[in-house]
Amino acid sequence: MSVQRFQWDDTLLTGVAMIDTQHKEYFRRVNQALASAETDDEAGCLKELQFVQEYALDHFDAEQNVTTFHEYPGYEGHLTQHQTFASRLDALAEALSSEGFRTDVGRRLNALLVEWFVRHIRTEDQRLGKYLKDRPRAGQA
Repeated sequence: MSVQRFQWDDTLLTGVAMIDTQHKEYFRRVNQALASAETDDEAGCLKELQFVQEYALDHFDAEQNVTTFHEYPGYEGHLTQHQTFASRLDALAEALSSEGFRTDVGRRLNALLVEWFVRHIRTEDQRLGKYLKDRPRAGQA
């Protein structure tokens, strides 16, 4: 099975160092999961997928802390998107565990772990980054 790996590019930067660093690590681990899927290493892929699940949730928590601390007006929509992703990721992991690997596993992983996340970064996270950059710093007029 041939799976296209994710290639980071700086158009995904939000300008928020903590968020950008976490995004890069997320995609590094996603590529490891995709590599495992490509070699039909079911156990390795499930292990990487479990890490990606935990990492994504930790990342979402960190983003949500930033959005609430800075009173981001798009918080509710951002939170809903995170919850939708987490739910879809849980369902995919459960399906892979119960059904085993099928020929479309790489496509399914790529569609959720890469395509969804890239769209989210390009829209929601970059909007959040712009909001944070445009906010006056404490002590500035």
